[in-house]
Amino acid sequence: MKSTLRFILLLCLGFMTTDGSPSTIIRQGRRDGSIVRQDNGFPFVAIEDWVAAIKSQSRFDETDFQRRFPSEKFHEYKDKIKFPFDTYEEWINALKNKSERSIRLFDEAGFRKTHSREDVARFIKDVECVRVGYMSDGMVIEGFILKPRNIAAGVKLPVIIYNRGGNQDLAIIDYEKLYSLRKFVYAGYVVVASQYRGGGGSEGRDEFGGADVNDVLNLIPLIESFPYADGGRIGMFGWSRGGIMTYLSLARTKRIAAAVIAASPTDLSLAFRMRPEMETVALRLIPNYANEKGQAIRARSAISWPEKLNKKTSLLLLQGSDDRNCEPSDVLKMALRLYETKHPFRLVFFEGGTHGLNEHEKEVDSLILDWFNRYLRETGK
Repeated sequence: MKSTLRFILLLCLGFMTTDGSPSTIIRQGRRDGSIVRQDNGFPFVAIEDWVAAIKSQSRFDETDFQRRFPSEKFHEYKDKIKFPFDTYEEWINALKNKSERSIRLFDEAGFRKTHSREDVARFIKDVECVRVGYMSDGMVIEGFILKPRNIAAGVKLPVIIYNRGGNQDLAIIDYEKLYSLRKFVYAGYVVVASQYRGGGGSEGRDEFGGADVNDVLNLIPLIESFPYADGGRIGMFGWSRGGIMTYLSLARTKRIAAAVIAASPTDLSLAFRMRPEMETVALRLIPNYANEKGQAIRARSAISWPEKLNKKTSLLLLQGSDDRNCEPSDVLKMALRLYETKHPFRLVFFEGGTHGLNEHEKEVDSLILDWFNRYLRETGK
């Protein structure tokens, strides 16, 4: 199901032309964190609309595609995009096959079972979801704001910054991810999230924990512009690559009262040995990685600099013992380093837990909410 939704968004975003894109926005005088564009981030009014959209958007419209990308410009597209197709017909056939696979993968009965009409109706009724374009280092970055629809005048709610996993357009924030964040809004939090540069329609280039960390930090002035958000009570939550972004952020700001990091590598050299294909990602994304490999890895490996993390940010670390994407022993070594540097933390290690910890979903949700409630509400931070 997740791959289906990811394909839908990639189909919409991957073929975006420059006309009307974020690059056309006037940037002069725009400071980091300022919103330059916003629209509805969850456009459905009922589950039936959501299901219909999945079905229709999974289908490849060949006529519309040929109108937007005429065959006579194929070599221009090929040189620009560098895709592995020798002919226009191969490109068309690949898109058709991908569309057909996506449609087959969509389990409507299963989707409706996990997304009941009542639950989706409550989400639409109670959660206001806004998609924004905000400034970061002179670029327009795509992000999201989720908040309760009815906030009393003068009330300021605590905020959670959510850092997504993946890279570029892999694991971008889609409708499914937005829906999964509803538990925080129901609990009385404002949630803000970034697609990071180079992904989900954002400008710029994904550096996998380089300058793109600014896209996370620039959410803080964005938060401060909201009359309903308490900039003095901010938490941060990152999963997988999102955990890397969280560690890097905590080394550069004292504004985060508490953070949750789940299934995230802290030693990239270990991560690359476990998953060699990830080093290919590093070669593609990290500037000058081939020549400065050691430096690039250390700069993105929190285990190399735990003393840089803000000591006032209490950490909750979550890890499954059967994680095939992130070496489980990594978090144990990080916990020891945090202990040695006297950093406040708690580690919960889940027996049999995989990368997504789906086997322990209810317990994980409870732990995360309890953690944020403790440090963003009960302590008055």
